[in-house]
Amino acid sequence: MGRVVPSAKEGRLLLNMNRNVSNQHAKEILGWTPVSTKEEAILHAADSLVKYQLLEEK
Repeated sequence: MGRVVPSAKEGRLLLNMNRNVSNQHAKEILGWTPVSTKEEAILHAADSLVKYQLLEEK
């Protein structure tokens, strides 16, 4: 499997991005519950990258 090669601009954006996110507010206020676990979400995202050919071969 290949890997995604971001540009320098995208790399800088990723370095500066705030990754401290939570769905706690949606759970408390809206009574929302996630439809999948974190692990399942990551696997589905990886499947989509492959399906839509968004990975480069190395």
